[in-house]
Parts: sequence; structure tokens; C-alpha cells
Amino acid sequence: MESTQAMQHQGTVRFWKPVVIVVGLAAFGLGVLWAQDYLARERAFAERTACVGSLTRLRLAKALYAQEHDLTNGTVIPDEAVWRQNGILEHCHSGGTYSLNAAGADPTCSHTGAARWSGRLWKHALK
Repeated sequence: MESTQAMQHQGTVRFWKPVVIVVGLAAFGLGVLWAQDYLARERAFAERTACVGSLTRLRLAKALYAQEHDLTNGTVIPDEAVWRQNGILEHCHSGGTYSLNAAGADPTCSHTGAARWSGRLWKHALK
């Protein structure tokens, strides 16, 4: 017959084993939630960075096109000329659509958190 001490030890093991499993699963679940939040923030940052890069390329392409064709400020630049020559997508990675605007004006993105040109830098509305 087993001793009382051995029986108490088995009861303790039976109690703690499920508790350890539940705590481990809870910690894993919290880690997954944290990773999802982190990856969502990083994806948003990457989309903003891609938007800024595309707007910068559009701005330079417009300036070169205007210079090559001797266009003055306010002259409408045909969208197709800039898109095709420079391989820039018409749609923003965040879901907006780029607009070239007239010569002398900066290109814009229709997305609500799109970047805006301010002097020497693109400033993004969403931080």
C-alpha cells in the first residue's frame, strides 16, 4: 500500500500540471496578440514609406517632364506620360490614388493619411 505522503504528492502533481498548461497557453496567446499589433504597426509604417517614395518619384518625374517640354507652372501634365515613362503605380499602397496635379504643384494621394510636401520633406498625416 502506498504511503500517505506519496498520495499527497500525486494529488499536487495532478493539480499543478493543468495550471501550468493553462498559464503557458495564456502567455502564448498574449505573445500572439502582441505580435499581431506590432506587425500591423510595421505594415502601416511600410505603407507610409512606400507612399512617400512614390510621391517623391512622381514629384521628380513631373519636374523632369516639365523641364523637357518647357512647361510653365499651372500647365496640365498628361498622367499617362509620367506613369508609363517612370513605371510608377497609379494607386497608393495604402489604398489611395495618386494625382499628378499641374506643373509646379506637388503630387497628392487621395488616402486620408497621405503624405504632404512641406518644403524639403514629405510629412505624413498619420504617425
